[in-house]
Amino acid sequence: MKKRALLAVFAALSVGICAFAAAGCNPMTAGQGDGDGTEQSGEITGEGTPETPDNPLGFDATVTAETWDAALHFEGVTNVSMRGTVVGAVSQGVINAISRLDGDKVYIRQSAGDMLDENYYRYYEKLSDGTGNPSAPSQWRADVYTRAEGTEQGWILERDRTIGSWYDSTIAPLLYVFYEAYDAAVYDASRGCYTLSGYAVEEEGIVFERAEFTFADDKLTSFSFQLGAIEGVMTFYDYGATSVTLPTEIVPDRTVTKEEWIKAISLEGVDNVTSVFTQSQNGQDAVTITAKIDGKRLYSSTKADGYEDIFYFEVSEWISTGEVERGYEGVSLKGTMYTPLENGGWRAQSPYYIESYTMPNTVLLRVLPYDLFTYNAKTGLYEAENLPSDGQAFGIKRVQIGFEDGKLVSCEVELDNGIYVDAVYFDYGTTAVTLPKATETVTVPDMPPWETKRS
Repeated sequence: MKKRALLAVFAALSVGICAFAAAGCNPMTAGQGDGDGTEQSGEITGEGTPETPDNPLGFDATVTAETWDAALHFEGVTNVSMRGTVVGAVSQGVINAISRLDGDKVYIRQSAGDMLDENYYRYYEKLSDGTGNPSAPSQWRADVYTRAEGTEQGWILERDRTIGSWYDSTIAPLLYVFYEAYDAAVYDASRGCYTLSGYAVEEEGIVFERAEFTFADDKLTSFSFQLGAIEGVMTFYDYGATSVTLPTEIVPDRTVTKEEWIKAISLEGVDNVTSVFTQSQNGQDAVTITAKIDGKRLYSSTKADGYEDIFYFEVSEWISTGEVERGYEGVSLKGTMYTPLENGGWRAQSPYYIESYTMPNTVLLRVLPYDLFTYNAKTGLYEAENLPSDGQAFGIKRVQIGFEDGKLVSCEVELDNGIYVDAVYFDYGTTAVTLPKATETVTVPDMPPWETKRS
């Protein structure tokens, strides 16, 4: 790894690519947090040049060559906390990070100058080792928790991902060049640390102006360095006493397959659901349609300009029309139609035919191809923008579609002509439609409307 590669490690910290690097921070400038699966307490701050703390009590913190090697490799370490500050590695200024290892669980928090508007949070739970040395594998298979947009939305859980292992991506990129530096290090008893001055790593073509290490109970407790304009300090603490609690407020995975998409937007197989559909243009002339399906009982309400049109319908027979059947579409419905009277009563007319009963917005949804959408894990929605108009008089500017448990639950559509559509679908399996009591009954000849058209 050349000097430019080390610089890349530091730069990666600032954008969250190498989430484990720079594992601790100056203990005088960073909050520890509470590790309870929520946002950690304290702010990550730090500026100026970090320094290794002095040793005023003169503790003997010397180690053997074997202990040096084991400590820098973190041999047998499964529980530890780290904090770090790096100055001058990236144009954003100061990089700060906190990392905690608790067995198979890892917590990460980091920020880099002004690049990140908010602190960056992540949790990992190791599932198994990946490739590399069995005692220190370079990769893990792990579940990854990432903070979702907005505190109220909780965490996004990505299961069984390949990531860099805690050691390989946290410690090795910063300490590997010092594995064999024990003989060159000088112990400073006044400060209780090992120092290296002008330490050259010939095979890498780099020279550290300064590097300092402290140890306690045969464990590495701090590491600081200067490499050109880059200076940093990492502290390692709470060996055996670190606790990481994984988040519990998980944003549900609401992805669907193409087949599930087609079935859900057509309401195929659905015989109990409520939908509320609102359409407006340039914020005016709103139309709201509420539709309910409860087996053989249907309800519809259309509100616009202060007027409401309501009807109930009870199906007595489904009649195939030869078209593709999608739920209540593609079939004709024969039954009794209930409409309100001016005196407050209800007229029941039968037999009455509905050529096709379409839930609001589903026709529009069927012309939106699954392959043009991208799933946004942070919002739990499928999203698309500037879809082709396919010869229509309008284009689709923006669409967001939501699913839960494989069912359609929401759809927002914005057209380039100013029309905005918002539809929600809910109460699957629990929608209830109670037919009104007829005060007037009308019986008409049993002649389907398509027969009338042929005559």
